[in-house]
Amino acid sequence: MWQLGQRLQNADQGEEMDDVTSQDIPSTPARRIALLLERSPQAKAALAQALVLPPSKLADVLKGHGELSLSDLVTAADVLDVPVTYLAGQLDSDHSLAVSLRLGHAQQSGAPEQALAYAHTLIRRLVLLDLWQGAQPGALDEMGLDYSDLFKEAGQRTAGKVRDALELGDRPIADLVGLVEGCGIPVVFQLLPENLHGINVRDEQDGRVLRAIVVSSGDYWTRQRFTLAHELCHDLYDDEGQVIVDEVEVPDTLPELRAESFARHLLLPSRALADEVHAARTAGQRLFALVAGLMTTYGVSRDVILKALVDDGYVPGGDERLAALRSSRVEDLMEAAGLADVWRELCERQHEPSGSPWLVERAVRAYGEGLVDMSVVVELLGEDEQSVARRLAQAGWQLAETSQP
Repeated sequence: MWQLGQRLQNADQGEEMDDVTSQDIPSTPARRIALLLERSPQAKAALAQALVLPPSKLADVLKGHGELSLSDLVTAADVLDVPVTYLAGQLDSDHSLAVSLRLGHAQQSGAPEQALAYAHTLIRRLVLLDLWQGAQPGALDEMGLDYSDLFKEAGQRTAGKVRDALELGDRPIADLVGLVEGCGIPVVFQLLPENLHGINVRDEQDGRVLRAIVVSSGDYWTRQRFTLAHELCHDLYDDEGQVIVDEVEVPDTLPELRAESFARHLLLPSRALADEVHAARTAGQRLFALVAGLMTTYGVSRDVILKALVDDGYVPGGDERLAALRSSRVEDLMEAAGLADVWRELCERQHEPSGSPWLVERAVRAYGEGLVDMSVVVELLGEDEQSVARRLAQAGWQLAETSQP
């Protein structure tokens, strides 16, 4: 897990613009704008036009020969698509995703630039929809967290708190995306590089901490659910890092240990596992059938279940059946357990990219009310405008002729 957002080292004023990395340097609005323009030279002409300045005069202003009014900063922020609070020196660059993307800092996380840009779009559209519809309180905003120094135990206890707060008991969580989005966090599924399970992006706007999660559509659906639960833990604890990358090889850092424990116990609580094991033993069910049933019922992977069985003391770590189960094909396992059809149905659409159901629903509603134009829905669905227009018309929405940008 690579984290971006730690304090950046100070740079000497005489360094080249490309080497300026501190959120404290440059120290003036003009130099901040100049730094952003170094990364986006095509924006210079647009900014000069927006400020009604000849390019040569703009160059002088950015060198400190002149002053920028608050109105000028608002205009520059709009052209550069960054918060005006950053240009005014009230927001550090490592607290603004837009600025980090402009400066190339976020890309150092190893997350694909396209995924980062999409996450940024999700947050921008969330802010826009909140402006028109009002910010919606998260389902877990008032829930306390466990901050024990024993991070694995803390993750387990906090998972229990989530289940208690949402009155889930020990039941399987059918709509995990809905649970996470109910906390105010947009969730999308996009194809990511093979070494990444997901990315978690953090932004600050107007005193609010906003996040978005991108889960790899290339993973099996059970892995996707574990990734999503894992990322929810990072969000609840507001773990450090503007961009948190969930890699295939998980490092043994304390926040990661906590998130792994949280994900396992959120998806497969110890009491639920105990009940399932007791029922299987009573019925004389074989281990492979128990594992297959847990996979299809609780939506967790074979590896997670086998580890849980060992960790909770139901199967010895050296049991030869574990090696046999790990080496067998999942399809063969399901066939032997009589769950092949169920498994095929669960896997049917697992690799399809998808937008945030929560934001799409809000955007469509706002579009129908004439509050936003179709481009907002198009961005969130990730489809072309004609396809979106056709889908909206088929759903009975009257295409708005005038709307807000």
